[in-house]
Amino acid sequence: MIIQEENREKNGLILEKIQRIQMRFINFIIKLLFGFLLLIMQFTPIFATHNRAGEVTFEQLGPLTIRATVTTYTMTSSVAADRDSIEIFWGDGSSTMATRANGWGDPQPNDVKINYYIATHTYSGRATYTISMYDPNRIAGILNVNYPDSANVPFYLETTFSFLNTQFLGDNNSVRLLAPPIDFGCVGQVFRHNPNAFDIDGDSLSYALIIPLQQMNTIVPDYRYPDQIGAGPHNLFTLDRKNGDIIWNAPMVAGDYNIAFRVNEYRQGILISSTIRDMQILIRDQCQNQNPDIEVIEEICVFAGEIVETKVNISDADPDQMLQLSASGAPFISAKNKATLTNKDVFLFPPYSAIFSWETSCEDVSEQYYQIIFKVTDNGFSDTTGLTNLKALRIKVVAPPPQNTAADPVDDHMIINWDYPYLCSFTDNEYFRGFSVWRRTGSASMYQDSCSTGIDPNLYQKIVFLTNENDAIHYFYEDFEVEKELNYCYRILPEFARKTMDGFPYNPVSGQASNETCNFIPSKAPLITKVSVLETSDVEGRIAINWQMVDPELFDTIKFPGPYTMRLKTSGNGTDFFQVDQAVYSGETYKDIIADTSFIHEKLNTIASPQHYTISMYFSEQEMPLGSAPKASTVFITPEAIQGKNRIKFNSEVPWHNSSYMIYRKTEDEDQFSLIGTSTTNSFDDFDIENEKLYCYYVISKGNYSFLEEKIISNQSQIACIEAIDFIPICAPLLTVTNDCENAPDWIPGDELFNNLSWDFPDCPERISEVSGYQIYFGADADHLGLTQTVEGSDIREYKHQGNNGLQGCYAVFGLDQYGNPGMQSNVICMQNCPVYELPNVFTPNGDHVHDIFVPRFFRHIQSFNIQIFNQWGQLVFETDDPQINWDGSNKRGKSLASGVYFYVCSLSAGPPLNDIKLSGNIHLFR
Repeated sequence: MIIQEENREKNGLILEKIQRIQMRFINFIIKLLFGFLLLIMQFTPIFATHNRAGEVTFEQLGPLTIRATVTTYTMTSSVAADRDSIEIFWGDGSSTMATRANGWGDPQPNDVKINYYIATHTYSGRATYTISMYDPNRIAGILNVNYPDSANVPFYLETTFSFLNTQFLGDNNSVRLLAPPIDFGCVGQVFRHNPNAFDIDGDSLSYALIIPLQQMNTIVPDYRYPDQIGAGPHNLFTLDRKNGDIIWNAPMVAGDYNIAFRVNEYRQGILISSTIRDMQILIRDQCQNQNPDIEVIEEICVFAGEIVETKVNISDADPDQMLQLSASGAPFISAKNKATLTNKDVFLFPPYSAIFSWETSCEDVSEQYYQIIFKVTDNGFSDTTGLTNLKALRIKVVAPPPQNTAADPVDDHMIINWDYPYLCSFTDNEYFRGFSVWRRTGSASMYQDSCSTGIDPNLYQKIVFLTNENDAIHYFYEDFEVEKELNYCYRILPEFARKTMDGFPYNPVSGQASNETCNFIPSKAPLITKVSVLETSDVEGRIAINWQMVDPELFDTIKFPGPYTMRLKTSGNGTDFFQVDQAVYSGETYKDIIADTSFIHEKLNTIASPQHYTISMYFSEQEMPLGSAPKASTVFITPEAIQGKNRIKFNSEVPWHNSSYMIYRKTEDEDQFSLIGTSTTNSFDDFDIENEKLYCYYVISKGNYSFLEEKIISNQSQIACIEAIDFIPICAPLLTVTNDCENAPDWIPGDELFNNLSWDFPDCPERISEVSGYQIYFGADADHLGLTQTVEGSDIREYKHQGNNGLQGCYAVFGLDQYGNPGMQSNVICMQNCPVYELPNVFTPNGDHVHDIFVPRFFRHIQSFNIQIFNQWGQLVFETDDPQINWDGSNKRGKSLASGVYFYVCSLSAGPPLNDIKLSGNIHLFR
């Protein structure tokens, strides 16, 4: 027993010793690991270089559900900062940790890796949200971002979008950027890039260059646009707002650059989405080669169903290098029939050609052009990387026009028909909706080429918004809103639109209009075909009136039996008509009354005004006429003596179209009238005149009814005379303009300051007695002056004026002679505004109603304005375009800001040349 106790004691001591050794070892390991972690943390800023480029895109899966994809381009070699997951912020206060969807990422040449992070989210309601991601590290050494310490500048991406009412407006999917955001260039060589944005919903897009962000509403520090590195006249960086072309002509300093731009998406003119891409451009030095060349047509329009086939020619001034052709665009990924390109994505020795081919379909009909970006890359840097060049091919797919349109009169209406079926009648998702019908009175020419779509609403009126009615042989529409004897002309327009899940259309697209078809409903009443002045006199005037009866073979005497009566009616004003008793014709049969179709109206005053006529037909002794001819008037001319010419104006109110006028003249010493010219408008200027000589004129009009083109209607006006006057213009006034800008205190508002005009005639004081008044012209600049005021009387030679933009603008004055003719223009004087804008540096939004709102002390003549207010960390807290500012000390979300010093940057314009005034300073906010 004693031995057993001793053994137990020895074993316990041994166990205790072993435990002490284990604890020492564990402590050593912990200290070692802790030191290693400290070492890693110490060197993390050095090795955690990471992000190059990226963007956030999304697709809508349901009324409130989206799937977001964050795409980043990182350094493959930056293992320490590699992210197997990132946090996606949804903009509603929630976030999701999204793991990388493509494993370890997809390594690319030049130390680039592509990463995709995908997550799905459902929102609580319709609103505008911003999806974003944040990473603490960019790559090191970016020349235009906080150089040389860009590695510790955060990388931030965002996309802002609005949920639409999907029942009526459809889904909202973000743009897809088809070209990678990593590209290469060379010092001294033109750099070209295009992100090739595409929207699957058919929305319109625009681009805007912005400064890259490090977090929401916060730009990266010490940013310079690429052309500010090695700035000079041969270093210019631009982004085309419409097509996204980025051109840098040309880089001066080698290195890595980052730019950012926003792609805005519009539906029916409303901004519905905005995606920011942060992009990297790698510029190499001492390149021994030149950019390769690529040739392809720039634009083509085709009808749906046709094949686009074009050659792409590739060449290079450096024949020893190989070239790779690539292409991107919606026809390669979203078209019903995918586009193809031969010799794609392989390196070949130049020169060589490739064939682009795309069989379009009716589903490809779009309001927007499809853009194909062809990119050629040489291998001047490595086996797969070198200088590039690109060209864009824009393709518009147009819905073809309906064929064989015809308009046929039936009884009292018109039937318009065209071929069935239409080429695009059957489309996926009922993309084709039907046809709209457009109408006008009289024919109109409308230029159309293969790119033309829609119909000019100034030429035609839409009378049917949508129809698909057909009899399996023709589509047709019956137009009952027609008048007899009017020539109606029609065009048919195919209509397309995307549909929501509930069947409501959005993003409508019109195709190409059909050819015009015209016809008329024959009238049962006669038509007037002549109203011509035979004698000009205030008492003995004579006018000839002719009319045309309905063809006896077309007139239904059973439906409208005799006896018949025709009554000619006249009016001096075109409104109040009375019967011409000498022109009443009666007969038992229809043939009895068609024997008389003309009348000479006598004992008239044809000098004072035009005369109007109509003729009505009665049957079976009915009190109401069967029909009446549209009224027609004589041609009435009005001559006017103007400086150096006689102007003859002529007017008539007739149901036919007068296409030309022949002008005849004789002088007081001539016996016969002579033709002196023709006009297709309602006036004619006669320059061949002598001062104080009497000239007499008459006009003969030529025209026709649109449905009776072969019958020319010719009518003569009355004779009118005028004495020519050769005016000697009043000489130019000498204009002076003053204002009180220099002496006005700053607190005087702009609407109390005026420009004071005064003028005199130092060059011709003897002619002041001939002046009857003045015309004052005003405009934004000397090349755009317009009449703003007429002053009557020669003694008033002063005028006070203030324009819509304050004192800014240019002035000129003309003297008017006794006939109202303007003389020579004065000197032009242009005035500037005297802007004032003064801000306080302290305000106290503490609720005591004293200095609670930050407003300017006073300002005037401010035409445009913007102020941005930042906190001490450079974060934007307030922005407005209102010059009154009215800042209450809260941030953009309405939260009250703490007391402190804030910084503002203000830009304003007071009109040329004061268009770009910059102000900045501090604001002390005290609570």
